Amino acid sequence: MSKDLDARIDALQISVDRLQSILAEADTSREVISAEGALTERQEQLESLQSQKRSLAGQVELSSISVDFAQKTRVDTVEPGGFTGGLRDGWNALVSTVNHVVELIGVLLPLGSHRRTDPAAGRAGPPPQALELNRGVAA
Repeated sequence: MSKDLDARIDALQISVDRLQSILAEADTSREVISAEGALTERQEQLESLQSQKRSLAGQVELSSISVDFAQKTRVDTVEPGGFTGGLRDGWNALVSTVNHVVELIGVLLPLGSHRRTDPAAGRAGPPPQALELNRGVAA
């Protein structure tokens, strides 16, 4: 707004100066009256704009800016759940570990009990190669 106001003041000042030179060179009373009327109008506009500029400058001088600085609070220590919270967390960890061990046993158990059965006897026994090895050692 100030730049716009400054530009308008400069333009009006040039117009006033031009009208003053026209008034100084006027030959007839009609030219003098016409130049004086235009000059008076331009001077009023110029004074009004200069007054607005002074008013704005005064407002800027009286304006205030407030800045608030705040620091975020830092958490230095974390509050645990206390003694009972620690017991609860420990119990939950123990139960979770036992569950994982049981699941692992459940997965590994079928793999370890995979034995060959003797079709003739209909019962479980060692593989045929092991029987042949045992016979060879005894003989």
